[in-house]
Amino acid sequence: MNKKKKTIRIDFRYYWWHFNPENNIFTNLLKKDYNVIIDKENPDYVFFSVYTPTRPIHKHESLGKKIENFSPTVYKILREIYYFKKERWKMPSIKGNFVKIFFTVENAKPNMKECDWAFTHEYDEELQNPGHMRIPGYAFNSIKNPEELIKPKNLDVKKIMSGKKKFCVFICSNNVTFRNSFFKKLNKSKKVESWGKVLNNMGRGIPKVVEINKDKKSKGETKEYVARDFLAQYKFTIAFENASHVGYTSERKVEPMRIYNIPIYWGNPLVYRDFNTKSFINYHDFEKQVRKKLPNFFFKIPLINFLSEKYVEEMTFRKMIKRIIELDNNDELYMEMLKQPWYNDNEPPIYLDRERIRKRLREIIESGKKNSNIKNERR
Repeated sequence: MNKKKKTIRIDFRYYWWHFNPENNIFTNLLKKDYNVIIDKENPDYVFFSVYTPTRPIHKHESLGKKIENFSPTVYKILREIYYFKKERWKMPSIKGNFVKIFFTVENAKPNMKECDWAFTHEYDEELQNPGHMRIPGYAFNSIKNPEELIKPKNLDVKKIMSGKKKFCVFICSNNVTFRNSFFKKLNKSKKVESWGKVLNNMGRGIPKVVEINKDKKSKGETKEYVARDFLAQYKFTIAFENASHVGYTSERKVEPMRIYNIPIYWGNPLVYRDFNTKSFINYHDFEKQVRKKLPNFFFKIPLINFLSEKYVEEMTFRKMIKRIIELDNNDELYMEMLKQPWYNDNEPPIYLDRERIRKRLREIIESGKKNSNIKNERR
């Protein structure tokens, strides 16, 4: 006889606009063990993220539009300074008598004194808090089936290579100075096709496929996406994150891998914990080589530190570009890298284990634990 499932009431707050509370990793895993009701009024458990309407960028939205109409160039510069430098993402505080579960795919650190539980990109080894569990952004957004990126031993790299007619692609909608700088330097060596809003050199947006959603609930709505076949023509993809932070690895790293493009990566300095760095161009590996040649005290003296960091950046870019061009000019070398497994030992990292997350969710529900450090007025 099947045991009757316990009923739980949950809600999701401050998620992205197209987030579906009925269909996501948390709701779907919870439904395996519980009768789940989405209740906005009287939830027992609230999953919350970072997309609050009171973020600084929204406070000045009307002023931003006026500046953009006056001068798009000035707007882009100001937006970059404000949006990326002034605390872009931050965990909000929420009030209510319920268990608070923070989750984000953005580069935001959890404040464990303001929530009961958290799922973020932070490595548990570094954070060392029993209420936290690492779920990197790529695990939530991109990899639905971890086995998808396991490379078969008999991978036909010659067949894949035959479809690689183009050099490198760059698709970005946000200006990030460091990322833009690398694009410009690589583009000088060989043209990189930029199809995004940033540094577009193709004269138009990237070709997309429009598909009618056949789901009855969608009422014939359409959805757009970039055809994989189009992107698969490229050998490389510039896969720089919006920012560099330990553990912060987004879908930018994973999307090229699905179509056998070699990612050119910058972002998570410890990305080797998640992926095999022999399978892609990793900025952080080249950076280590350059830093080793400079005395440590260079990075402790203010002015010399600034100059040293600029030197490291310049030399790292040069070494990366030299290697990229080498691979581009030598099909055998390129195919050797393509043979390398994406995962370490060709096995998905533990962060992709759905049962691990399911077990933690059961722990959250069954314990009903609330953080005693949270001030009562915030409940």
